[in-house]
Amino acid sequence: MSTNNSVKPAVMALPVGHTTPMVSTVQLCIGKPFRQPINQPDSDQYSQGLEIWLLDSPGNIGLFAMLGGTLTIIKSGTNPYNAIKIAVDTVSLTRLNNIQPRLEPHIKTIYYDNIDIDLTKTAIVNLIKNAYNSAGSSAQTWHPILRIKRGSQTIKSLIDAGGSSSVDTIIGNIVQTSIDNALPLFVNAGDLIASAALPPSGTTQPSNCTFSSPRMFTIITEEYALNRLNPTYYIWMYLKSAFNSKTSLRFVSLITAVGNSGSTFSHPLLNSSALNIDMSVKVLPRVYYRFASNPTADVVLFPVGDLANWHGHSFTKKGVVSQSAIQWKLGNDDSLYYQTQVTPGGETSMSALNIVYAIGTCGNTVTPRVDVCLTPMSVANHNHPSDYDLIQTTWSNWMGPINEFCKEFQFPAEYLISAITQESGAGQRKLAIEILKDSNRANLAGKISDDIITAYDAIAPAYNVIVPDPIPLNSPVKPSKSTLTWDQLLQIINIDSSRTSPGLVQTLVGTARGSLNNLSSLYPDIPGFFNVDPIPTSDRDLFEWLLVGRQSLLAAVVYHKQNYVSHKSALDLPLVDACYNAGSLNPVKVIGKYPNPWLVRYSDVHYPLFTSRYYNATKDDEDTNSSNPQPIVLTSQFWKSL
Repeated sequence: MSTNNSVKPAVMALPVGHTTPMVSTVQLCIGKPFRQPINQPDSDQYSQGLEIWLLDSPGNIGLFAMLGGTLTIIKSGTNPYNAIKIAVDTVSLTRLNNIQPRLEPHIKTIYYDNIDIDLTKTAIVNLIKNAYNSAGSSAQTWHPILRIKRGSQTIKSLIDAGGSSSVDTIIGNIVQTSIDNALPLFVNAGDLIASAALPPSGTTQPSNCTFSSPRMFTIITEEYALNRLNPTYYIWMYLKSAFNSKTSLRFVSLITAVGNSGSTFSHPLLNSSALNIDMSVKVLPRVYYRFASNPTADVVLFPVGDLANWHGHSFTKKGVVSQSAIQWKLGNDDSLYYQTQVTPGGETSMSALNIVYAIGTCGNTVTPRVDVCLTPMSVANHNHPSDYDLIQTTWSNWMGPINEFCKEFQFPAEYLISAITQESGAGQRKLAIEILKDSNRANLAGKISDDIITAYDAIAPAYNVIVPDPIPLNSPVKPSKSTLTWDQLLQIINIDSSRTSPGLVQTLVGTARGSLNNLSSLYPDIPGFFNVDPIPTSDRDLFEWLLVGRQSLLAAVVYHKQNYVSHKSALDLPLVDACYNAGSLNPVKVIGKYPNPWLVRYSDVHYPLFTSRYYNATKDDEDTNSSNPQPIVLTSQFWKSL
């Protein structure tokens, strides 16, 4: 497979049957199907990764590194099985990031669970020995495993200085010490690094396997926020890049012979008897679930995962680490509430900033007071019953596209409901007009008259402006404050669209443009697939396009997913809010301080207070308030983790 690409591709190998140039004849079958680790009665019938069974014969049970990275061997005791962990190296991740656009983060960590520890040691010993025997005089040409340090010396230096001990003995001791102390090694994609182990006690091979003597292991793939996504999804996505019809878009170099024919493959792992990979057929990163109460409806369930642990946010600048004054989590129980508590020392740090905040009250927010709402919150113990009326308005008006888009893009619908309710109160023709920055004024200079800019300045900032339908172009936007007409505002937007946020979810016009442009590469027919109007080419027309609620929702969900993919939001509510509301996690300094208890950026420091209330009210409504006019039944939502 050739590439003609100025950007070096990431190197990838299949984890089993890695040979070249001939396609492997490895004998395998696929075990329990993947499902993200949600807590359901049938969870024992599913795997958190890709379960592979192998015939126990020499040459058939070897496991290969899918991507290059730092390898650690995890012995059973702290882990149910012996396992290998590969933290994908930054070079590979940087190269994989060239695959654009995409709707999920890349693999950050790969686990091979249930490895044979003795055969794995032999594989690593042989890897180091072969690397040592072929090492030249230049360290840059060595296999990177030889450059790993133990103390002040590289592994190669330790072998060189072995004295009377044999090379085999020295390498064996290095590997054993690495296993005993979980010390890191480095491997390249395609390196033979392990062997599958015998099945754990009580485990039986699937009915489609008839191996007289089987072995098995499981591949688990985690992204940066420690969510476990479908390994087959990643294999599919990387194969699509490796075999892209445009050589300039091949950002993966596959070094395993896979026998591709069109969009399918003959390799035993990929063919119709195993994963049945067809590059033209989408593979889901999270699989659907069907509740017994509604057995025909597919839903996406997001395990709470590490969000169930108390955590805050830290920010480092010039070596100085700041820590948020509060911590938060999602409850891994039936409520799934967002909850908060004071970070140890948090009250002292906030007092030093002269910011008064309270946990346990949801009273009116008065600057500089920042209320951090009592959570968990339910009908019985919070004093904002209007929250339910607000989210009911959002849900009853927009339940269809909320569920449709959140399911398609696999984004938690609770977050979108919270964003809609906070941003516009479910008003699809609401508008926010922001103050012009110096960069905006530079863009407008010489293109828009000073009189029009002065008239704009007289309005901004302005929120909850209602855009008439149809727009009266020659009428003032806010006649009590300025002569700026709607047509003049649209003239500004057509040149600089980064300061106006129209529509149901109040996405900046410029931000929506970028998100929709990226989406078009994945969905060439956006109007046909999503049942929306054609996307206008001018930003003044895109402004009006966003005033249609369904279209505003589409742009917002795509932008939310982009923030998750870009390693920012981590599907963590305060971080999701910051990325959407302010476009950044970095807190804004005020007199050299960071004046909010969340320590992330918001245009309004009370923003996460309200969205967390709306999130909790949504969970209440979804779970218990079936008497409401429109009970909230989501097709994409958080769920308890295993």
